[in-house]
Amino acid sequence: MGLSTKGLTDYLQHPESNWQEYVYPGFKDSKNHHVCLSGSIPPNAPQLLSSGAFEDFITQAKEFYDIIIVDTAPTIPVTDTLLIADYADVTLFVARAGVTDKAVLQEANELNRRDKLKNMAFVLNDTKMGAKDSYSYSYKD
Repeated sequence: MGLSTKGLTDYLQHPESNWQEYVYPGFKDSKNHHVCLSGSIPPNAPQLLSSGAFEDFITQAKEFYDIIIVDTAPTIPVTDTLLIADYADVTLFVARAGVTDKAVLQEANELNRRDKLKNMAFVLNDTKMGAKDSYSYSYKD
């Protein structure tokens, strides 16, 4: 997309700056699509995310945008994702049929059961079409 590498972590390190400086036009054919990249890799991501600057960023962005999608690392091994999820209205867990380990899905479901993720839903992609009006999928153990 030819974008700068300046992004969210850079804003979080300088929350006094204008949040919109870190948001770029996305697809050139869509005036309504914008992106904010992750930015430079910080040594202290969990600390940055819980500093209040992330909440400020999201609060300001919600006043400007109808829908905000935050693509994060998988929920299970990364603390950052759970910190970000606190500000989500919906959490989508995308699983790939035949690839995503069942144990990961069970752990995600447990986080949902314990109310660690809001309005959680699963999306199963890459399913193989079988007979008419049916599909099948399997998981690697």
